[in-house]
Amino acid sequence: MRLENYASITLEDLSAHNLISTHEHAIGSIKRKAEFGHIPYEGLVHFYVMARTGISQAEYKALSSSLESNVYKTEKISRYSYPFWEELEPYAIPTINKDLEIKLNSTMRLVE
Repeated sequence: MRLENYASITLEDLSAHNLISTHEHAIGSIKRKAEFGHIPYEGLVHFYVMARTGISQAEYKALSSSLESNVYKTEKISRYSYPFWEELEPYAIPTINKDLEIKLNSTMRLVE
C-alpha cells in the first residue's frame, strides 16, 4: 500500500514539486534457506519532503560522474547529519502515535 500527500487539491497539480510525504507499507515473506522456510517480512517507510531545491542540467552533468547509482554500494545509507526527528513541527511531520510510543518504550530497544 502506498499513500502520497500533495500540497494541491486539483488532480492536474499532482507532481513531484507539490509532494509533501509518502507512506509505504509492505507485507510479505522472504525465503532464505530451505530449513528456515518463509520468514514473515513487514516494511514501513515514511518519507517527508523537508526542502525543495534543484540544479541545472549543466550542474548535473558536472556532478554525474561522482554520483552513486546503486544505494547498496555506498556506506552513507541512513547516516543523518542532524537529529531532525527531535524537532518535527517545523517540517510538518506528525509526531509518533501514542500507542506506538508506549510499545516502543516498553518492549523494543534502540539498536545503533
